[in-house]
Formats: sequence, C-alpha cells, structure tokens
Amino acid sequence: MRAIGDGVVAEVDGPHGSPPHNVVVDHAGNLSSLYGHLRVRSSLRVGQRVTRGQVIGQSGDSQGTCVSAPHLHLELRDRSHQRFFNPLPFIAADWNSLALAGSFGRGYEYDLTQPRRWQTPDSQPAALRGGPLLNEYRQPWPPAAGGAR
Repeated sequence: MRAIGDGVVAEVDGPHGSPPHNVVVDHAGNLSSLYGHLRVRSSLRVGQRVTRGQVIGQSGDSQGTCVSAPHLHLELRDRSHQRFFNPLPFIAADWNSLALAGSFGRGYEYDLTQPRRWQTPDSQPAALRGGPLLNEYRQPWPPAAGGAR
C-alpha cells in the first residue's frame, strides 16, 4: 500500500493501530492516517518523512494470513486519535466503485425508521472515540439474535 499524502511516520506497530502490523503517518493540518492489518512489519522508522504514493507496507488481514480477508484498514484521524474522519473529502478516488468491492461476509445493520441513512460513501458520519454509539437504532434490521437488543 502507498501513503495517501506527504507526512512523517508517527508510529510503527504502535498503540493506535490494527494488528498484526500497522503504521501511522502524521500529515499537515492535525491529520493522521492509519494503515492497519499489514502483513509484515513496515521497514519505515518513526520520524521518517514519506511522500504521497510511497510504498509504506504490505496489505494483509486481521488474522495475519493475507488469505482469509485481505484488505487495507485505513483510517483518517486527528493526531490525538480521538476524532475519525470520512476519507472522501481528503482522497480523490472512485469511491462508488470501491464501495462495491467484496465484503467479509458480514452485513450491515439498518435502521428501519431511516433505511437509507449512511448507505453511501459520502454520507458517513464523523465519529468520536468514547462518543455515543452511532447505530443505536430504534428498529434495527436484521433484529438481534433471540429478539433482544
């Protein structure tokens, strides 16, 4: 995988990442990008400058096999790792096509009172670590196992 923008490596397999290996790059404007579920530890070093498009790691999966569900876990956060941002305004990509690419066999829960809420890439909400749950739906579908929530 490649860096989404110029920056400085803040963490390699640090406490804010997604295992088995991860990299965090700090960018201008209090923005950090996290690249998680890397197959092997990145050769980058903390404090190293990276440029947009530079290879920073090998995509893997959360099981460390790169076979079960290979993907890149990419997050955009503030540098305090408390706020998470929708990547659409920051990365030029064909998001509609990317949103159609495979899944891990897990479906998403819908709110029957607002079934189209957050179903497109550009409608995703901002999130705050420790903030309220965003999917505390009144009428979830599919319903929870055993009918309990």
